[in-house]
Amino acid sequence: MKNKITKLLTLVLSVAVVFAFTACGAKEESKTEETSKYMDGSYYAKAELKSGTKISTMFRLADADKGKVKLQVAKGKYKVTLRLNGKGYDALFLGTPKDAAAAKKGDLIKPVKDDEGYMTYTFKLDELDKEIKLASRSAKHAKQAKDAELKEVNKDGSYGTTASNIVWYPRTIKVSSKGLTTTTIKDLEGMEEAKALETVKAQKSPALTDNLIKAIYVQERNDNTDKMCKVAKASWDALSKMEKSAVEEADYYGLNTGDAKKDDPLNKAPKKDKEILVVSFGTSFNANRAASIGSIEKAIAKAYPKHDVRRAFTAQIIINHVQSRDGVKIDNVEQAVQKAADAKVKEMIVQPTHLMYGAEYDEFKKVIEEKKGDIKVKYAAPLLGEVGKEETKINADKTKVMKLMAKEAAKIEGLSDIKSADSKTAFVFMGHGTAHEAKISYTQMQAVAKKLGYKNVFVGTVEGEPEETSLDHIIKKVKKAGYTTVVLRPMMVVAGDHANNDMAGDEDDSWKMGFKKAGFTVKTQIHGLGEISGIQKMYVDHAMAAMK
Repeated sequence: MKNKITKLLTLVLSVAVVFAFTACGAKEESKTEETSKYMDGSYYAKAELKSGTKISTMFRLADADKGKVKLQVAKGKYKVTLRLNGKGYDALFLGTPKDAAAAKKGDLIKPVKDDEGYMTYTFKLDELDKEIKLASRSAKHAKQAKDAELKEVNKDGSYGTTASNIVWYPRTIKVSSKGLTTTTIKDLEGMEEAKALETVKAQKSPALTDNLIKAIYVQERNDNTDKMCKVAKASWDALSKMEKSAVEEADYYGLNTGDAKKDDPLNKAPKKDKEILVVSFGTSFNANRAASIGSIEKAIAKAYPKHDVRRAFTAQIIINHVQSRDGVKIDNVEQAVQKAADAKVKEMIVQPTHLMYGAEYDEFKKVIEEKKGDIKVKYAAPLLGEVGKEETKINADKTKVMKLMAKEAAKIEGLSDIKSADSKTAFVFMGHGTAHEAKISYTQMQAVAKKLGYKNVFVGTVEGEPEETSLDHIIKKVKKAGYTTVVLRPMMVVAGDHANNDMAGDEDDSWKMGFKKAGFTVKTQIHGLGEISGIQKMYVDHAMAAMK
């Protein structure tokens, strides 16, 4: 599983509205003008569903949907998903009952039962705001008429075997374009904040909300960032519960990750001439941010009262997420250094909470060097210390981390020591992985486990770099070693998106599900390294070493 943050840090997201061309019985020029104006995405659109006969009163939209259907707009084309109140139909067909009776099986629209027990039908529409012929087939009568000759039996166009035993009924559907947004992200960026907020509140559009989330789900900050964070949240808040369910990225605002108020963002301007800037990748998981990054920062602040301790995140994606969802502003590295320069800070110790000297470390150091001005800056070591070039050459930091992590993992399982686990239980510590040369650190951590006698410990990575740390390789290693139970724990400072989704998620490509499919009993520990007091002490020591 590639989590959203990883994907969006490596790919350029396009948030512009896609304009496309379709032709359905009208001139291409006029049809293009009609269909290209609506923003791509999901909507709940008003729809009229009419019965062409008096025979059925149950052919109507689900009462809970209040006359609306889910409408997907993509490149000027439309896909409709409707839910019926009744369950007496086994197929729909776009066209007349007579055409439906002659249609191939593959042309019929078959129902799918949703989680609420409704029968849902999904099909494409060429036009909005126009009655479209539709036919519905009686499930009961279709079975009875399986081998019978079908012929027109009623003046109203219903098709079947006898007047009292009709198979296909004539219907019509009309889906309204009212409420579909023609507002673009560029339009909103160009508006004054008050006008932009008013516009999205009036739109009540899941598609607009999704596109606004994409607009702030980026790794660059610009002059519009603060405004668009507010606008995106206002768009979400304006939606009904049903409309929120149509937002593709509903977890962006809808997922409960804890109370953001329990975490101090530490982004006030410094007052002292000495500062320790704690630089983290960051996480949008509020509770774990406070328990891990927050705890590290507090430990450093307690140890060095003569310094201002402030926070900076390297992931603008996460900064925007927390700011938009929770109204909490966290500085990026450039903002934090600028505040220090403006406050005439003389000395700065930069303490990264990163595991290693990898790509993230290189990037934020470059930013600091460009922006530091007259500030005297020293860089403290990340958690695992120097990288080294040999797989079996292990520094003291890596040994400490492995011991602390193993001790905590064992404690949660009710064990005095990780070696005392039963012979069938393995512990898998999942790191992030990197293409950077620092990836040898993961191989070294496996070597540490071996040196300490932790035969039941395996080190893997989400990214599968180094290759031998990929999920497939780890499963094979654990199985070959004869273990049948696996305890998964993140080897990351924060138990955020990777830990909750890539490791412990219920989707098919998570590590938990991968091990389950391989026949293992799986337990998960969703705790970051930053929660361990011994790890916090290591960061304090690294900051001290940098001061010398």
